[in-house]
Amino acid sequence: MIFPCKIILFLPILLIIIFQNKTQVSAVFVFGDSTVDSGNNNYINTIAKCDFPPYGRDFSNHVPTGRFTNGRLVTDYLAWYVGIKDFVPPYLDPSLSLDELMTGVSFASGSSGFDPLTAQLVLEYFKEYKRKLENSIGKEKTKILISKAAFIISAGTNDFAVNYYNTPFRRQKYYNVSQYQQFLMQMVQQFIQGLMNEGARVIGVAGVPPFGCLPIVITIDSGDALQPRRCIESYSAVAREYNSLLQRLLKTMEIDGTKLFYVDIYSPINDMIQNPIKYGFSEVTMGCCGSGLIEASILCNPKSIVCNNPSNHMFWDAVHPSEATYYNVFKAIHSTADPGNNNHILTTIKSNFKPYGREFPNHVSTGRFTNGKLAYDFIAKHFGIKEYVPPYLDQSLSIEELKTGVSFASAGTGIDPLTAQHSNVIPLSKQVEYFKEYQEKIEAAIGKEQTKKLIKESLFIISIGSNDIIANYKLYPFPSENYTVSAYIDFLLQHAHNFLKELLDEGARKIAMAGLPPLGCLPIVITLNSNDVFSKRNCIDSFNSIARDYNSKLQNKLNDMQNSFANLGSRIAYLEAYKSTMDIIQDKKLYDSTADPGNNNYISTPFKSNFSPYGKDFLNHVPTGRFTNGMLANDFIARYVGVKEYVPPYLDQSLSIEDLKTGVSFASAGTGFDPLTPKISNVISLSKQIEYFKEYQEKMEAAIGKEQTQNLIKESLFIISAGTNDFVVNYNTLPIRSKTYKLSNYTDFLLQHLQLFLQKLLDQGARKIGMVGLPPMGCLPIVITIHSDNAFSKRDCIDFYSSIARDYNSKLQNKLNDIKFANLGSRFAYLDIYGPLMDMIVGHKYDFEKANYGCCGTGLLEGAFLCNPSSYVCKNASKYVFWDSIHPTEKTYYLISQTFQPTIDSITK
Repeated sequence: MIFPCKIILFLPILLIIIFQNKTQVSAVFVFGDSTVDSGNNNYINTIAKCDFPPYGRDFSNHVPTGRFTNGRLVTDYLAWYVGIKDFVPPYLDPSLSLDELMTGVSFASGSSGFDPLTAQLVLEYFKEYKRKLENSIGKEKTKILISKAAFIISAGTNDFAVNYYNTPFRRQKYYNVSQYQQFLMQMVQQFIQGLMNEGARVIGVAGVPPFGCLPIVITIDSGDALQPRRCIESYSAVAREYNSLLQRLLKTMEIDGTKLFYVDIYSPINDMIQNPIKYGFSEVTMGCCGSGLIEASILCNPKSIVCNNPSNHMFWDAVHPSEATYYNVFKAIHSTADPGNNNHILTTIKSNFKPYGREFPNHVSTGRFTNGKLAYDFIAKHFGIKEYVPPYLDQSLSIEELKTGVSFASAGTGIDPLTAQHSNVIPLSKQVEYFKEYQEKIEAAIGKEQTKKLIKESLFIISIGSNDIIANYKLYPFPSENYTVSAYIDFLLQHAHNFLKELLDEGARKIAMAGLPPLGCLPIVITLNSNDVFSKRNCIDSFNSIARDYNSKLQNKLNDMQNSFANLGSRIAYLEAYKSTMDIIQDKKLYDSTADPGNNNYISTPFKSNFSPYGKDFLNHVPTGRFTNGMLANDFIARYVGVKEYVPPYLDQSLSIEDLKTGVSFASAGTGFDPLTPKISNVISLSKQIEYFKEYQEKMEAAIGKEQTQNLIKESLFIISAGTNDFVVNYNTLPIRSKTYKLSNYTDFLLQHLQLFLQKLLDQGARKIGMVGLPPMGCLPIVITIHSDNAFSKRDCIDFYSSIARDYNSKLQNKLNDIKFANLGSRFAYLDIYGPLMDMIVGHKYDFEKANYGCCGTGLLEGAFLCNPSSYVCKNASKYVFWDSIHPTEKTYYLISQTFQPTIDSITK
């Protein structure tokens, strides 16, 4: 698990404790990591930087200052609250004036911690700062300023995430978790004591958050990063224990004249994650930037796709919170009718900003939760009344505009009074009050009689109920603990009845109430409840069935009311929304492409690629499960020998006997010769692939007989390509094998497993076998990114890793020669992939423009689910050697297959 920074949320608790008397605070000094680093890392040699877009997207003038979020940090708000300054600048900014230094700076550095291995210079910087002030204003004034300043410390997560869990050389060899926590407490004590020795008297120390809930932790440590994303409890348990120790430490350190405060951030952040709607968040397990799964720092960059509105994401990237999290705001999940009333109330369920309104006249963001007009605008236009229905709370409306109709709708509200409370929006009861107020305005303008007539002839349209199910019943325990779904629907309809009765009492006579749409087809519902959010984006029928039941009961309720109030001359109608929406969705599905997926499509693993932009240049642009933009080398080889256009995956159950006869692939992305490697990624091991091959033979024998099957196997070409994952995913990433084997011994270990695998193939009748060597692993973009001194500017191949491939390939060729002599009736050949790729990457032999970046996303780290429909994709993949940060493009595979052809001929002819 590797991530550069830490998440933290400073709370109003800190404001209340430290800043009760604002005039007593002379300055704000900040120490810690990336969530309070306002830009110090801009001035040091590190990849943990963010002084580039989209960071700072919502900062003043959209400036990427080096803050690891989309806007301001909590420390900025603290300084503003005290009245000192609007933003806390980084100490290392050489342009700071004396006045700016005197009112406080941040010494924080992204990726820092209490362990000396992750932070060593901070206290020295503060001492240097003191000397500057003493030289400018004198010792005594400096002493007073520091004694009245508020010191804020936020660190600790990196000590575990970046250091303890990812650098076993440094800590895991010497400490268990509990011992390491005690070690950190000693470091915390020394650091705080150092500040106190320098004159600090008011110090707030934040605990660590439930770091098992950081999106990047969930992605890396979850069994399947795309399945329902849940916090990793083992990590959060460590955080709780750490926080308990920290609180006890602070109590023991406080002395007369000094105030030490523990700031609990675990509880509120955990509450936000457990009850997102309470705080207005619709996404708490993925960030706004990129896929939201792993991006942070350089992986969230100008090429990254960014969500439209970060305020509904708890996290900005996969590590750091959005500005909205710091503000404790609410954000809507779903809205269908509000044309802008929420613009005029204190709620964050708003849409009066871009890209909302993109297709509205003059591209105005009116507050409508869509790109243009709402259904009710079209209805008003249909009746020739007006082009658009304005929000009632718009104070600029004239009497003429009021007379021709307004909307009282409020995004995020519901029939259940509790639903509106969750989002701080306008409940139905308040909307009725506004309607009464509306009548009074009209009466004052045109008289009571005319108003009564106008109301009687008006059309009342009601669209409500979705939020009650999605944002209330399904998210909060209270409704579901007290009502079954059926009983809750009855509860809603009783409230709807009461609301309609109030409208009738106020003179309404023409009322249309819309049913619920297919709730299970809303993208957010699919995302939160699907087993695979990228590839299996089917509607969730359990939600749709609720909508169907609700609509059936609503129609009965409206019919009953129509009959009960017919004597008033009322017309009450049901507006059907479910079927029309489903027709649109299902018609779209009729034109969806379905195609041949990869073997990993059929197993539970995050190593999949059956979603765009994979397959971008494949036939009909189908993402088949191939880890590239088009065809693989194996496809080109099959075409070269005249067998078929593409080699299908064996696990595709739709394959015919003819498909099976001409060859299939048993390959599984992420596997290797080492039995541990496929376990890491939960993919198909080589031993299981042998079992599938035996199963294949049984199918063929049943179809064409044993003798013909034996002849078929004997004449078939077997291509084996594995080994890279054993080094990149296993040996060089995890400590298990590297603790047991030296590098050379591990290569021998792999080749032993390879020999056993080949022997099993020979035992099953294989006689023509091509074995692909390893590529120059040090030239893979992901390896360069992780192991380069500067992932942006110094993107040269890492020769250490390429040398591993060279040694392996040399030993592999010797091993194949030995096996060849032991099995004289068979043909074995070594297929060199190292040389051709080096010609492309280093020799620039084939006119590629990019050889050290992938085409997908940033090209630095993306692969599998990190290269997804939200990723930026280069315009012309044929200019790139690599498609993502690991896998070659179709053009590269084609060129490699051409270099294989003479060797293939030697085996098959």
